[in-house]
Amino acid sequence: MHIGIDGSLLYGSFSGVEQAIYRLLRELSRDGGPRRYTVYVPSDFAHEDLAREGFRLRRLGFPGAAKLRRVLWTQMTLHRLARAEGVDLLHGPGYVLPPRWQGPSVATVYDIIALTHPELCTRSNALYYRACLPRTIAQATVVVVPSEAVKREIVRTLGVPEGKLKVAPLGVGEEFLAPTSPEAGEQVRERLGLRDPYFLCVGNFEPKKNLAATIEAFRLAKRRADLPHRLVLAGGKAWRSRGVEQAIEAAGPNVILRTGYVAPEELPALYAGAEALLFWSLVEGFGLPALEAMACGTPVICSDRGALPEVVGDAAVIVPIGDPADLAEAIGALAADADRRADLATRGRLRAAPFTWRRHADAVLRAYDDAGWNPGTWSSGT
Repeated sequence: MHIGIDGSLLYGSFSGVEQAIYRLLRELSRDGGPRRYTVYVPSDFAHEDLAREGFRLRRLGFPGAAKLRRVLWTQMTLHRLARAEGVDLLHGPGYVLPPRWQGPSVATVYDIIALTHPELCTRSNALYYRACLPRTIAQATVVVVPSEAVKREIVRTLGVPEGKLKVAPLGVGEEFLAPTSPEAGEQVRERLGLRDPYFLCVGNFEPKKNLAATIEAFRLAKRRADLPHRLVLAGGKAWRSRGVEQAIEAAGPNVILRTGYVAPEELPALYAGAEALLFWSLVEGFGLPALEAMACGTPVICSDRGALPEVVGDAAVIVPIGDPADLAEAIGALAADADRRADLATRGRLRAAPFTWRRHADAVLRAYDDAGWNPGTWSSGT
């Protein structure tokens, strides 16, 4: 079977979805099975280490940041290119399939926030995915989702048969499971100017992360419990962030530290040094930061929304979305209870250990097999 994979989202600094696609490709490139792959990547894709026998990187004639060109290529050109190159099955790992592809296909859909919570998306993303997602989900032979929560939401919202949806939980890299050396932790602290203990938020600055309310809760906890901690916000791509900026200003000086995007090689040390991860999101299709923090032995305080309870199980403190004072109480209680933090660290490591990228890739491979391939029953159009 010759499998084509749309890797056009892979450019620049990877966030959650891009990281999931890249980690999947790493595992598939080591597959060594009867399949061969062609992965369509932008001209500025920077990971030549994936290229090997049976795993071809096909560079496109434009950079990934050229969003309009990338969208038009997926919608209008990919199906012809894949057919001309003898692709048997096409995988859209970033929510979307080309509408004129008529052969076996797999689509990975990490969430349907554009349909259920469009107010949490950029206007362009809401319009694009509201147009493409229902069609892609209907078109795909098999739809891969990262959690039971997303599966339930798709069934409820779009009436898709449950059997079409395959759950493939995301993974945590081995670098998060390995102990962080004191030297690595000190280097990260030195670079960021961190001398105080800290709580941590990881993720792009976007409305669904609920950062303004999280900052307000941290400010309340710091005042009530006289905490010496700072709150570190590690992430980039700020948009619709006026409320976050106002919350940072209201918190006062030396309370919030914004790091911007943190390189993947520094993340384990940043997690490991934190008192806890605060992840009070309004909705999550999975929640990789919670899993990564648990793998590092860092306690997690998260919301009760989306897939987060499913991912963390009994290994985190779950605070329902609502009054920031409730989150503030949980922050103060955890900061004061070393035994509770140690218990959560142990539970978190055990909870995170089975979530590997190899298991994710194996689930995707089963989806490829389920999608099947009979060369006499289809054509990809013209």
